[in-house]
Amino acid sequence: SGNTKVTGTDTLNQTFNHELDMGVRYEWEKSSFKTKLFYSMLTDYIYYNKTNTKNNFENVDATIYGAQLSGTYDATQRMVLVYGLAYQRGQKANALSGQTGTNLAEIPPLKLNASVDYEIQAKSFIKAEVIAADAWSEFDAENGEQAIDAYAVLNLKYNKPFKNGFEFVIGVDNVLNSVYNTTNTYADLTLLTGGTDIMLINEPGRYYYTNLRYQF
Repeated sequence: SGNTKVTGTDTLNQTFNHELDMGVRYEWEKSSFKTKLFYSMLTDYIYYNKTNTKNNFENVDATIYGAQLSGTYDATQRMVLVYGLAYQRGQKANALSGQTGTNLAEIPPLKLNASVDYEIQAKSFIKAEVIAADAWSEFDAENGEQAIDAYAVLNLKYNKPFKNGFEFVIGVDNVLNSVYNTTNTYADLTLLTGGTDIMLINEPGRYYYTNLRYQF
């Protein structure tokens, strides 16, 4: 009918990706280090354009580039540090029709994962983990994304194996009960809406869990 909105676009070209990757890995007696750099050139990337009244998807050339760092460090015979850092950026070659911005959507900000494992006794350990991310300041506002605050989350876990094959785990995630978001509100995400806007979903608050496993 005349009121039908056509969201899809049947004249799109296939996306082609040309990517350059480079990585380095080092290992020492008590530590290891790995890094990876990448640069991706996307031709005819299929992208959602909120401005269009119909045929919301269109082709656009774009680039995505970034770096990943990770490693381990044996601080003592009982304590091990594990860390990972990831950063990426995404840009359209040109703004979409009817728009002015060139930031790609769904490109998360700088993120850190770091944990310390401490062995209390043979195979029994305590783990403290920090997950943190920078503020989401580079985003595609014209297609529904928004600024999101930086966050840091602390998780704790205790693991105890037994000789009979059972293993007991108890933990607390988000110890400080932080309010935070790990995904943005790109307009192509149409499953959860509040009126005409995409809802920003908070991650779970503080919660406790226990597991009892048996291996044979």
